[in-house]
Amino acid sequence: MKANMARLFTAVRAGWPLPLAGVQNSRSILFLGNMTDAIKVCLEHPSAGRETFHIADSEALSTPELISRIADALGTMPKLFPLPLPLMRIAASAMGRASELDRLTGSLLLDSKKIRAKLGWQPPFSVGEGLKHTAQWFLEGRR
Repeated sequence: MKANMARLFTAVRAGWPLPLAGVQNSRSILFLGNMTDAIKVCLEHPSAGRETFHIADSEALSTPELISRIADALGTMPKLFPLPLPLMRIAASAMGRASELDRLTGSLLLDSKKIRAKLGWQPPFSVGEGLKHTAQWFLEGRR
């Protein structure tokens, strides 16, 4: 799990108030189980050779939606409140974390239509299932 996602899981589990309720972005995410399934399909499918595919879970989420879904997977309530983005940028810059804030508040969408159309790949796990598996892994590592 990359740094920002691990920090989100840690913050949500700890019940930290997060000033991200007003963020209106859209981000693709990818559960490890979906990634390994896509790799398997690429290795086995004759039409996959010399192709480049973008893969993502079937549903993109905003940062507040992701935090709410993480909280649900962890069995807790999210503590989100709105703070204007310019104020968050000032604070993040002062702490040397402007790039982290940009990743949390910016949009990043991947188009996985090509692998779906050309190879017939569909993510076997929903976003909710992926987050539940990830939460279980996260919690087991914290014991």
